[in-house]
Parts: sequence; structure tokens; C-alpha cells
Amino acid sequence: MSLMVVASAHWGDGVKILGAISVGVIVLALSAFFIVRSLEDRVTDPALTTLQTRPVVLLPHPAYYAPPGQEITFDASGSYSPRSTLVRYDWDYNGDGTFDEVTTNPIVKHTYSEAAEGLIQVRVTDATGTASSASAFVHIGTSPDEGRPVAPTNVTAVPTSTSADGISTVQVSWQSSDPTVYKWGVTVDGFPAGMIDAATRSVPVTDVHRGEDVEIGVVGFTKGGLIGWPGTVLLPGESRYAFTGFMQPVDPLPTVNTVAAGRAVPIKFGLGADFGLGILPEGSPSSVRVGCDTTADLDEVEATTTADSSILTYSVGSGTYTYVWKTDKAWAGTCRTFELKFDDGTTHEAMFNFGK
Repeated sequence: MSLMVVASAHWGDGVKILGAISVGVIVLALSAFFIVRSLEDRVTDPALTTLQTRPVVLLPHPAYYAPPGQEITFDASGSYSPRSTLVRYDWDYNGDGTFDEVTTNPIVKHTYSEAAEGLIQVRVTDATGTASSASAFVHIGTSPDEGRPVAPTNVTAVPTSTSADGISTVQVSWQSSDPTVYKWGVTVDGFPAGMIDAATRSVPVTDVHRGEDVEIGVVGFTKGGLIGWPGTVLLPGESRYAFTGFMQPVDPLPTVNTVAAGRAVPIKFGLGADFGLGILPEGSPSSVRVGCDTTADLDEVEATTTADSSILTYSVGSGTYTYVWKTDKAWAGTCRTFELKFDDGTTHEAMFNFGK
């Protein structure tokens, strides 16, 4: 199986650079064998000293992809010498052992006129005359996506059962006619949930925690281990609380509540029942400063208090929670988003504009 990471623009927009880690296939570009000697011998060994102080050559990508006629940038500016400065760069664009260009600049551009498979090699020399080399694969006329399964379509995730704690069994379904698929993989928020046969188009996934929105993904694998493009769907979070929304004097988004900085604001809401006062995890509620450049309606908070600190209470008679939010006088002239997060992971926000 191959684990692959691709980073760049899409093929056709320009050069595509592939960074890949292949499990079971690791190419070692350099190996060294050290003979154990006394500390004095190692310190004075000229060969070992040269090895330890020679330049380190770094190319940012192990492979480069481009169509014929497309300019590629090769960048060795991450290279360095432990004991000197780098003064020369020799570039071999086709890996034949003959250097095609010599520069003092670590960045060069090169265009391949026709399809080719080969290596780019750069030799770096420092001011002492010590040199090192590094290489990368070059694929001209070949897309890094070649042979990879296309993303499945119409991916759906339908909960078939949900516990009181918001844990669901979800039926995941998709469509595909890609003949290159050997196995299908299903992911939950990017983590593997299991693999199934290529003929499968629907599978149940258990123990899906839905305190927050969950991304369900389906991706095809070839028999040779290539990973395809994923098809995804967002499964909305399932809270164990029946949040009623913010109550007066606070208005919900998109309205912006206006209040004098330093006043205490009663944040009122209901959850459908009395769940006690341990409903807020550590760090909740919280607020963060945001820009005030909004066209949303403004609404003045009609009631504030003079509480010395923030506190959460519950009224059995009205079935209402009240969090008295003590604001800061230093917030005058700013806007902030108030975030109320519950212990099941669900969050709710309100916006405030603070005056003097």
C-alpha cells in the first residue's frame, strides 16, 4: 500500500510537484559505514571530518511533473554548508552525469521540450571546494494522477440509529464505475474506518461520535496500492441538548448586539431540561476579537448587570440557563464573538459591538 501526499496546482495549471511516502519502497540516496575507533582517532580522521563538514544539499521535492514546454523551477536554496558558504551550483537536467549549467544562484528554471522520464541532479560546492550532490525524479508528459482512481460520486451518510450520547451507526453509500478500484476505504474525519471489496457501494459504519459535524470519506485503492481521490460528505453533529437559541436581551446571529464595555451581559438559553451546571467544559464560554466591518443589523442589549465575575445559574421555574458574562472595559470600540461550547462538543455564537 502507498501513502501519498500531493501538493501543488492541478495538472494543466502548470507544474505539478509530487511529494510521496511509499510504504515498503524507500529509496536511500546515500549510505555511510563508520569504523569505530577511539575518540582521538575519530576527531583527527580526515575522511570522517570531511564527511561531517561537507555541504548538505536539499531539493524541496522528490519528484517534479510537467507537460512538455512547461518551465520548471528547481530550488536548492535550502542547502547549506556547516563550515563555509555555498559558492557554486552545477545542474544536470537529464541525469546523464554531465552538468548542463553552472550558476551561483541556488534557483534555476528549465524547460523540457519533449516527454521524458529521468533525474535532475544538482552538485553544490562551498568556498573550501567541498561538494555534495542531490537528485530528484523528473516526469515530463506524465500526470501524477495517472492510474489513480477517480473520486466516487453521490456519497451519502444516513444515520440509522443514534444513542442518547450522540453516537450513531451510519449507512455510507456511493456510486462509481471506475474499473481500476481494487478496494474501497472509508474514513471518518480523515481517520480510516475500514476497507471493503470493489463491488461494494454501501456499508454501515458504527460508533460515529457526532458531538460536532463529521466528514465521511470514501476513497478507491488500486491493486498496485495507488490511492485515488476521495469523495466526501458532511454529517451534521447530533447534540444531546435541545438548544433553544439565545434569549433576550441577547439576539442571535446575524444581529450584532451593542453593549457598553465593562458591563455584565446575561446570556440566557434553554437546553430542553435541567442537565445541571456541569454542561460547560473548561475554557467555555470564550470570546475572540473580530472586525467590526459588518452590514448586519445592530441591536442594543436592553438589560445588563454589575456582576463582579461571570457565573452560570439555572432557573427551574423557567427552564432557563443564565450565564452572566462579565465584559472588559478595555473592549470599548471593538467587536467580539461570544462562543458558548457545551460538553458534547456543540457550539453556539453571538456577536457583540462594545461602546464606551
